[in-house]
Amino acid sequence: MKRKSYLTIVGICLLTIFSFYYTNKIIEFSKSKDLIMIEIMNNKDNYNKISIDALINNNYITPGSEGLEVDIDKSYNKMKKLGKYNENLYVYNIVKPTISIKDNYDKFVINGNITKKEVSLVFKAEDLKNIENINKILFNNNVSATFFIDGSIKDDDINILKILDESNNYFGNLGYNKKYSIKTIKYTNALLDRIDDDNHNYCYVEKDDINVLKTCSEVKMYTIKPMVVSNIFPFTYIKQNLENGKIFSLDTNSYTLKQLDLIIKYVRQKGYDFVTLEEILNEKINDKY
Repeated sequence: MKRKSYLTIVGICLLTIFSFYYTNKIIEFSKSKDLIMIEIMNNKDNYNKISIDALINNNYITPGSEGLEVDIDKSYNKMKKLGKYNENLYVYNIVKPTISIKDNYDKFVINGNITKKEVSLVFKAEDLKNIENINKILFNNNVSATFFIDGSIKDDDINILKILDESNNYFGNLGYNKKYSIKTIKYTNALLDRIDDDNHNYCYVEKDDINVLKTCSEVKMYTIKPMVVSNIFPFTYIKQNLENGKIFSLDTNSYTLKQLDLIIKYVRQKGYDFVTLEEILNEKINDKY
């Protein structure tokens, strides 16, 4: 009797499982014949975007970009509610690059994301006498930049940094007397923490200094090595090297002060946007996803 009851229960369970499986198969089959699903399957590859791995060449790195893949079921459900196929209702899954800048602090960052028509300005703030006027030009043109600050800055000059922060600029770490060690990095970052609440994740070099690279990577900071560094002819250098993802390094000298407004207008005329260093190194394909 007990054996018979046991077999009955097993039979019911198997029947339930089979019914569930069979029902799902019918639903899937019906969906596959639905005109909306057919349209999605025929067109999804036109909307998928392949992720791009960060480009590593010896000790240099350029960030990659996330990709997009159509979520077939979620897209179908949204369109089914509408009652017809609509390309604007595609739902996407983010596809992360296999090789990412996020995992590579031990490489010199030489460019930003080249998939977007964006550039970034960074300034070595060694000479502070022109800083306020440079900031006014940036502010009047609605441009945010990154200023690399040396920890040897005088206390009297801290107010200048506060003005930069209030104008939506950001700060990088220039070490102490242009020298990097774990101690000087922490000291300068502590100084910058007095100015803003941002993360200060960037060191700066103009030559392949492996010691700086190693030191900064140990505290999970990126080492920026711009491909375009200008001291006396900033407009000419930028005009000759204007490309997606470029990081332009400028001195805070009189040459920059005279030509900065012209530079901004020229770059925008060519269809480029100015973004911060953090934004140009970002591998996100689009914030809306």
